[in-house]
Amino acid sequence: MLQEELDRTTDPTNQSERSRAFLRWGIKQISPSLSYDDIRSAVTEEGKDKGIDGAWFDKSYRDRPRSLEGAYFVAQSKCPEDLRGSTTFGPEPAEQLHKGLVWLTSDSAKPVRPELQNIRDQLTDLTIGQGYSGLFVVLIAGVASDDLKDYVKNLNQELRDLHRGKLSFEIYDAKRLYNLYISNLEAGDTPPPAQVEFRFKGEEHRFSTEDAQAIVVDVPLSEITKLVRKHDLALFSRNLRVPLLEAPRNIGIRATIGDDAERPHFWLYNNGITAICESFKVTSRDEDPEDVKVVLAEKMQIVNGCQTSYMIAQVAREWERAGIDLTPLQNASVLMRVIKVPPRSESGLDLAHRIAKYTNSQTPVDGRDLHSTDFEQARLKQAFERDWNLFLEVKKKEWDRRLERDRTLVTKFDKPRPITNLEVAQAFVAFWESDPVFATASTKKLFEDDARYNRIFDRTFCPEALLMPVQLWYILDQWKWNQGYTRRRESERKAPRVTKASVAKYAGLIIIGILGISLKRRQHIIAVKDVDSLKLRHYCANLRRIYLDYYNLPKSYKPLGHELDDSFEDALKLVFQYSKLEMDKDPELTLRNLWIRPSTWPTFTQANLTAIESIGPDLPARLGTRIG
Repeated sequence: MLQEELDRTTDPTNQSERSRAFLRWGIKQISPSLSYDDIRSAVTEEGKDKGIDGAWFDKSYRDRPRSLEGAYFVAQSKCPEDLRGSTTFGPEPAEQLHKGLVWLTSDSAKPVRPELQNIRDQLTDLTIGQGYSGLFVVLIAGVASDDLKDYVKNLNQELRDLHRGKLSFEIYDAKRLYNLYISNLEAGDTPPPAQVEFRFKGEEHRFSTEDAQAIVVDVPLSEITKLVRKHDLALFSRNLRVPLLEAPRNIGIRATIGDDAERPHFWLYNNGITAICESFKVTSRDEDPEDVKVVLAEKMQIVNGCQTSYMIAQVAREWERAGIDLTPLQNASVLMRVIKVPPRSESGLDLAHRIAKYTNSQTPVDGRDLHSTDFEQARLKQAFERDWNLFLEVKKKEWDRRLERDRTLVTKFDKPRPITNLEVAQAFVAFWESDPVFATASTKKLFEDDARYNRIFDRTFCPEALLMPVQLWYILDQWKWNQGYTRRRESERKAPRVTKASVAKYAGLIIIGILGISLKRRQHIIAVKDVDSLKLRHYCANLRRIYLDYYNLPKSYKPLGHELDDSFEDALKLVFQYSKLEMDKDPELTLRNLWIRPSTWPTFTQANLTAIESIGPDLPARLGTRIG
């Protein structure tokens, strides 16, 4: 991916320019709000640069530990000549940048280039004069060695004492920069290309339904290479996953393309590429042979075949660097479907999402990934943010990638952050469906079983029906910490002792299931649809305040807080007593195995139903009455 970026903008044989291009690219990932003119001016001229390759001010950066907005960056960058492998960097770039810091903060009066003197003046003015942070960043197109990490760690300890925390060092390695790059997609900063163009050979096959039209064509691998090189990640905004170039299947694609005997069979081996677009047309060019036609597609998105497309382009780049003729890529092809779809079908379902979902069976994509672009996930994500100032993570590690890109994110959303849609599904099943064992032990099926998924993420439910159970779960975690249950560690060499602390470790969703039974029976609720949406909003508003102020509750919220604490304690006591009884019967039984065993929950609830119903007698009334 990075080499593709640099190949598009620089001469591959000019290593000096490629290093500067890498620095510009890295600056764009760290400070996406900067204009390209700002980025170009941030890179210093070569020669006698005091170990400083670039410097810039980013007012939108937020320094969380010191609660300061804005930072002045000083950078040293290293980019190897060959990016095909993984280069490990030692402490040298940090040592060079440290020399630059020493010079910048010294009283040296020796004449230097005006550019470097300007950096010194800006650093002094912005950090000392205006109170901004000074961040010295080591950008490496590879992996940081332990020596480099230790050097930066020790250096930061010294800087805290010398400069009162105003100055610090950070490492941006290839993985961290890649996460920033990918987050541009998730933040919506990479719009689909207005129009794409590619050629194919032979005749197209056409297919249509009431709400979609499609063509199926054989596209030379050379045309796929051109598409990826020109549009890159803009082609994959709606794709369920980012490129995974070292995945086993992708290594197999490389091997097939590189084998003269197997390459002609690529079309037979590969499931093909599926793309959606707003419109397309098939035409021809005078300069092309008669059997070659051109597809022009508006806002085209490859929704299945991201890995295939990227690996084809990767192989082409490797061949070019090795001086291998690319003509064989013109003679091998891959099947491609281009589908014109409306934004929403008449039935109200997102046809584009369903195409993405059902075509992603060729590679291992789990259920949660398949639903990450679902209309219902987008609706919930928007509602959580708009109404409750919460970040709902619908893609794995989405929060971490967004946070790398925008440090102010932690100030924009309330805790808990992030809440994942997996946690939402687990808590929903435990509370509303009274099936905490399934929620604990069968997490993949929550998204892979369509019937179960549609019951959880029902479009007729108000968002608060899914928010309330997960809020309870997070408050339960606070209660367990306050009681010391999550701070007590027991030896793993011995069989687990049956204590409240050991039971609390495995019984979180069990307790949520117990509270669900108690509340539903007291309110005569059979299904979640029976609950008034206004009452659910009251539930969520009260639980939000309990969570945010748990350790210092306002007086008006203390009765509800005490009722919740007592309910948690009573539920844990029941689980503890039952666990001790069962494990006394079977010395080989572990707590974890006990509470993921399908028969445990129905047996437990049947034996303790009266006690469960008595838990939290005032909880429904207190939760359902808006306090604040």
